[in-house]
Amino acid sequence: MRILLLSSADPTVGPGTLVMDAKCRLEGEGHEVTIYTKYPVEGHPEVKYILPPETKFQSIIRRAKDYYLNHVQKHTFMFFYTKETNPPVDSDLVVGRIEGEYDMVYIYFIHKLLSFQTIKKLHDKYPVPFVFSGVDNWPFTGGCHFVNDCNRYEIGCGKCPGIRSLLLKDFTYFNARYRRAVMDEINPILPCNGATEECYRNSFVTKGHL
Repeated sequence: MRILLLSSADPTVGPGTLVMDAKCRLEGEGHEVTIYTKYPVEGHPEVKYILPPETKFQSIIRRAKDYYLNHVQKHTFMFFYTKETNPPVDSDLVVGRIEGEYDMVYIYFIHKLLSFQTIKKLHDKYPVPFVFSGVDNWPFTGGCHFVNDCNRYEIGCGKCPGIRSLLLKDFTYFNARYRRAVMDEINPILPCNGATEECYRNSFVTKGHL
């Protein structure tokens, strides 16, 4: 089987190494595995990438966006973009950079690279089984990567405590409904463990997809 592993995180550092571990395990089972990540990985030419290394100007722009998000959010919830239709990297650019033929797509980390708009367009290009990793809470929320003690993901978010919002129809409300539509369209495989299974079953986004 030809498998695409897509991750925004460097697969040689910290939590990102989960992707390299998965590659080794799958290749040991006889599969052909390709990793795509956001930037080139030094010393690993076999890892393909979406973007060249940042220029100084791009770094300044990215830090300005990060500052804005960090200013409006509570840090423990971890948001990396706002609306699904405004992804951190242009969806068409990401999808266009990925080459090859695949029988399965496995998405690990999405922060600062993918939104559900991008995932939908990638599925349009590769109408094969998709797997969403459970490395944090991103598959079942309206945008945050850690729900903490909030359970508004069960009703489709809005009034998000993570961004100190009092608006019912804030961007998390929009995102939850966008994500639900994508879930219904591509019906991904959702690996989860005992700690998160109830969250997946109760979430507005993922209910009925386990």
